[in-house]
Amino acid sequence: MIRLAEAADAERIGELWLEMLRYHQQFDARIFQAAAQGAGLYAEHIRSRLSDPLARVLVAERQGEIAAYVLGVVADMTTELFAPLRCGFLADIYVV
Repeated sequence: MIRLAEAADAERIGELWLEMLRYHQQFDARIFQAAAQGAGLYAEHIRSRLSDPLARVLVAERQGEIAAYVLGVVADMTTELFAPLRCGFLADIYVV
C-alpha cells in the first residue's frame, strides 16, 4: 500500500535513507558519507517536510512494514539568470 507518510514513520524513513547512502557508497565512498547522527537528522528533516505545502513524502508498505519512501518537492530549479521555473523534483527515493 502506498500512502502519505506520518510523523511516526520518520525514524524508519531515516533508516532507509541510511541504507540508500550505503548503496551509493559502493560507487564513490568519498561523496556519500553520513554524519554521525545522519539517520536521525534525516528523520527530523522528513518530519519538517510533512507540513510543507510544497513537499510530499510517501511511503510504501509491504506486509505492514515500510519498504520504500519518496520525498518530492516543488522547487525553482533555475538560477537568478533565468525567469523562475517551478517544477516537481524527486529529492530522494529508495525501495528495499
